[in-house]
Amino acid sequence: MSEPNGVLLQAFHAHILDFNLHLQTLQAQASELFQAGVTAIWLPKITAEVALQQYQQTAAAFQAAGMQIYLQRSAEPPDQMNADGFCLDADLPPSLRESILQQTSEPQLFMMSEYWTEQIENLHQYISDTAGRVLLLDVPLHFNFHRASRASGYYDMSQLLSNTLVQQQPALAITFIENHRSPSPNSAPNSAPNSVPNSAVESWFKPLAYAIILLRREGYPCLFYPDYYGARCTPNCTPNCTPNSEGKESEIWLDSHRWLLDRFLQARRHHAYGQQMDYFDQPCVVGWTRWGNAMHPKTMAVIMSDGWGGSKWMETGQPDAAYYDLTEHIQGTVRTNAEGWGEFYCRSGSVSVWIEI
Repeated sequence: MSEPNGVLLQAFHAHILDFNLHLQTLQAQASELFQAGVTAIWLPKITAEVALQQYQQTAAAFQAAGMQIYLQRSAEPPDQMNADGFCLDADLPPSLRESILQQTSEPQLFMMSEYWTEQIENLHQYISDTAGRVLLLDVPLHFNFHRASRASGYYDMSQLLSNTLVQQQPALAITFIENHRSPSPNSAPNSAPNSVPNSAVESWFKPLAYAIILLRREGYPCLFYPDYYGARCTPNCTPNCTPNSEGKESEIWLDSHRWLLDRFLQARRHHAYGQQMDYFDQPCVVGWTRWGNAMHPKTMAVIMSDGWGGSKWMETGQPDAAYYDLTEHIQGTVRTNAEGWGEFYCRSGSVSVWIEI
C-alpha cells in the first residue's frame, strides 16, 4: 500500500471503446482523483492498440499528482516505464511468475496478482508459493458481496466477511467490489474473458460493499473506475457485447456511485483510524466503530442493513459526543451516553456513516 489508508483505483474495464482516448481522459482526471483520496492507479497492460507516448504521459500525470502507478504485467514491461509496482496476470505460469519476482526484487516495489479463485485455500497456497510477497484480490469477499446483493435482504450479513482473505490474511488482501473480470449485472454469462459467470454485484448493494472495504481497518481497498465515473457499452462497441434473445447486441450500463464514494473516501482519510469495534451480531443489521488516534481524534460509527433497516447500540469511546450521518440518508444527530455508547440508525438496503461532530 502506498501510504496509510491508501486507496487503489483500477483505471480500466472491459468495455472501453478507445484506450488511447481513455488514457487521455484519465490524464485529465489525475488531480481530482488525488484530491478525492486515491493514492495509486492500476493501469492496463500496454498493447499494440495503445500508444506508448500517451501511456507514458498518463502515468507521469498521476505520479506528478502524487500517486503511484501499478502496471498490468504478463512478461517484460517496457524499459521506458517507471512503475511503482506491477499486477501479475491471473494466468501466468508459475515459472514465469517466479522469474518476474526474481527480476523485480526491489523491496519497495509493490506486487499484486489478479489470480482469480473463490477457493480460499488456493489463495493461501499462492501466498505460500510467493513467500508472501504478492498481494491478492480477495475474490471470496467479492462473491460474498455478489450473493448478498442477490439475496433480496435474506443474506446473513453477520457472515459477510467469513472465509475471506481479508479475514484470514488482511495484510495481503486487496478488497474490491468489481473488476474487469467480473461481468456487469445485465451482461450475458461469460461476457468478460476469464471471469466466473454471474458474479456481478448488484448496484443497490455497492454502497454497502464499498463502506466495508473503505472504512474498515483491514485490507487494501480497490475502487473500480466505472463504479466511480459510470460506464456505458452501446451495441457494436466491444467484442464483449453479446447478442440477446432477439439477436441484438446487449447494452451494458454501470452506475456511478461517485457521490457516496467521495464521502466514504473523505471518511477514510479523516476518520478511519485507531481501534475498531465490530458488531456483526445480527443477520440483517451490522456495524462497526473506529475510535480514532492522536492525529485523527474524531470517531466514526458505520451501520448498514440489507433488509428493513434498523438501529444498533455501538461504543465509540467518546462519552456525550454528537454524530451526524455523512451520507445524509438520515437527518438529525445521535448522541452517545456517559459511557460512550450510542444508538445509531440506518435505512433499509442502505448504509449510514456517523461522524463525530
